[in-house]
Amino acid sequence: MLSTADLEARKAELEDAPDLKDLLDRLALRAAPVLASMPEIPAHKALLSSDGGFCPADGTGLEFNPWSPHQHRCPRCRRMFTGDRHDRAWARFQHLWLAERA
Repeated sequence: MLSTADLEARKAELEDAPDLKDLLDRLALRAAPVLASMPEIPAHKALLSSDGGFCPADGTGLEFNPWSPHQHRCPRCRRMFTGDRHDRAWARFQHLWLAERA
């Protein structure tokens, strides 16, 4: 585990390493939306089904939005869909999305 002194020493190294500073800036940019508004953690386990997560009109996979657990939009027809099976399909992607950010 890093001590406060270790962290301060690493911060000082950033001044002499532009590549590390660039990496820090990219990571901070990617983390900003999550820090500004915490995404919902799914209350239910994901459900893999033949109809959840797909547009009932044309079969297109619905867009994934980590901040929209109950409103799911079709990228083709632009209609919004709701319902437990779509919510639980969303949970599958949300679990993966959250794990990547952890």
